[in-house]
Amino acid sequence: MNDEPVRDWDRRLETLGWWHSFELPNRSTIQGACSLEGLKRRLALFPIPADLHGKRVLDIGAWDGWFSFEMEKRGAEVVAIDTWRNPKFLEIRERLSSRVEYNNLDVYELDPRKIGTFDIVLFLGVLYHLKHPLLGLEKVCSVTRELAIVDTHVITNRNWAAGGRGALTMPLSWHFMKPTNTAAAPIIG
Repeated sequence: MNDEPVRDWDRRLETLGWWHSFELPNRSTIQGACSLEGLKRRLALFPIPADLHGKRVLDIGAWDGWFSFEMEKRGAEVVAIDTWRNPKFLEIRERLSSRVEYNNLDVYELDPRKIGTFDIVLFLGVLYHLKHPLLGLEKVCSVTRELAIVDTHVITNRNWAAGGRGALTMPLSWHFMKPTNTAAAPIIG
C-alpha cells in the first residue's frame, strides 16, 4: 500500500497549520491540508439538504471546523465537539463571526439529557480513533433524531491488513480500529 498520501497530509498540516481550508467573508482563503474542493466533494457524498433552517446539527470530532461552519451556512443550529480545545477552531469561528457552539467533549460522554438531540450528526473520520467503536456508535445514535453520517477509514489492501508495508503509518494510540470493508458494513449499516 502506498502510504505517501497520509505522509503528505501530515507534512501539509505541519507546514500550513490548518487541517481544513476555509473561504473567508472577504473571499480570501486559508489553505489547509484538505483543499476546499476536496471538502466540498466529500460533503456532496452525503444526503444533506442545502437548506438546514430549523435543523440542529452535531459535528463530532470537528477539528478546526469546516463541516460545522458549512452546516451553519446552510442555516442549521450547530454544536461542534472535540476531545481537545483546538485554538484554530476558536480563531476561525471568530473570523467567520460564527455562532457555532463549541464544546470539549468525548463521544463517550454524549447523553441526550445533557446535550439534547440532533436532526443530523456528523461522525466523520472519528470511528477509527475509538478504542470502543460500538459504544461510540451507540452514543452517536442516542443523540440522533434523523440522520447520523458515519465516515471512516477502512483497509482495502490485504497485504496492508496482514501487517505488510505501511501497516503502521500512524501512531497506534490514535487509531485503535481500522476495519476491513467486510467488518465495517455491519457496524455502520
